Amino acid sequence: MAKNTSGMRFESREIAVILSLFIFVSLLMFTVGIVVGKGLAQAKYAGTAPPETSHERQLSSSPAPETPTPHETAPTGTSVSSHPPIIENKTPPAAEAVAS
Repeated sequence: MAKNTSGMRFESREIAVILSLFIFVSLLMFTVGIVVGKGLAQAKYAGTAPPETSHERQLSSSPAPETPTPHETAPTGTSVSSHPPIIENKTPPAAEAVAS
C-alpha cells in the first residue's frame, strides 16, 4: 500500500515567503490606517463641513441672530478664557524706535 502525502505540506522556503508577505501586508494596512486617520482628523479641524441635508438648508435659510465672537467680547470676572481678547499695538514699530 502506497503512502499518500497531503497537498498542504510546505517547504521551509515557502513558509518563509508566506510569513514575509503576511508581515508586509500587515505593515502596509497599518500605514494606510495611520495616513487615513490623520487625513480625517485634519479634514475635521480644517472646517470642511459635510453636505447639508434638506432639513439643515431650511434651518440655515432663516436669519440667525448675530452673536459676538469670543475675541469681540470683553472678559468679565476672574475666569480664565481659552480665547483671550486680542490687544493691538496702536503705535507703529518705527515710532517706538524713534521715541527711544
